[in-house]
Parts: sequence; structure tokens; C-alpha cells
Amino acid sequence: MRHNATKHVFTYWRRLCGKATAPARQALNPVDLGRHLADILLLERAADGTVVVRIAGSRVCALFGRELRGVPLADLFIPLATDDLAEMLSTVTTDCLPVIGGISALLGGRLTVEAELLLMPLVHNGSTEERIFAVLSLSTEERIAEGSCYGFDILTFRVLTDETTRFLHPADPILPFGTRVRERRGHLTVLDGGRS
Repeated sequence: MRHNATKHVFTYWRRLCGKATAPARQALNPVDLGRHLADILLLERAADGTVVVRIAGSRVCALFGRELRGVPLADLFIPLATDDLAEMLSTVTTDCLPVIGGISALLGGRLTVEAELLLMPLVHNGSTEERIFAVLSLSTEERIAEGSCYGFDILTFRVLTDETTRFLHPADPILPFGTRVRERRGHLTVLDGGRS
């Protein structure tokens, strides 16, 4: 887990879990996600078993240049990646475990941007089969031309357990604009302060 957005959203999801294996869908609060809301996906299983996009953040929609509501998730991936995607989705819904994938966003002109896709189970109507909470974190802060992505490829993926995340570095804190960070000491951040 390399990107701040992924770390923040995963920490948020884990906090909502408490002692349960997955939080309830109703526990999600968009206000809590702040600036990462643009990278969020909420997925649902349709009546035919297909996993489709229920809600997509503005940054994710901008990659494809269109609203993604109702689009099958597999349609956002190249055909070679659909088997891996199916395995990831099955792990999240059936085994009730979060999964992170290293993916590549394929852009026009043979350009690619590395990204992370984190999929996390949610409880809806007493089941983890119906809803999935996800975040897509791009490795670049540069503006990508709207609609330039034509698909994702899955490079790697792994299941996240307490064992695999126990050494996870905390995300950088979200600080008010203009706050200067003096230094980092382990998991703590020393900020410039002052006397009031």
C-alpha cells in the first residue's frame, strides 16, 4: 500500500469495522472521506450476478470521460485482466477480506499510469455479497486528459490481513492549508506551532 489515499481510506474502513469483519454500508459517511471522495467507488452486485458501479468519484469518471454509474466493473478492465478481477471480487465478497491490486491505467499514445485499487467488503442486508467499497489511487498528481483511459490492467494483487498490514506506515496527516511540517518522528509529525 503506497498511496496516501489508499492508506487513509483503508484506515477509515478498518475503524468502521471495529471488531466486525466488515462495516455496514450505512456506516459510510461521505464527509469523512474528504478529498478522497473523488477516488471512491461503491460497487453492487446486480440481479444477474454482475458487479456494477453504483457510485464513482469524479476523478475516476474523468479518467474515462463519462459517468460510470451502472457500468459493469469488468468493462473498465482489459480482457486479459478479467480472471484476476473475478478472483479479487470473490475474495472480497465470499471470504470477506480486503484485496489490493497494483494496476496500470492504459492511456492513449501507449502511455500508462500506475495505480492501486483497494476493494473492501461491506455488509448490506445482512450479506457481504451485495456491496463493495473501493478506492482507486493514481501514482501521479499530474492532470490526466479527461477520457484518455481506455482500460485497466491488473499487474499484481494480494489479500490484506492483520498479518500483512501490521507494519503498514500510517498515511500522512491531512493538514490545514498552509501548515508547515517541521519533521517526522516515526509515526508522529512535528508541526510548526507558535504561542497564542
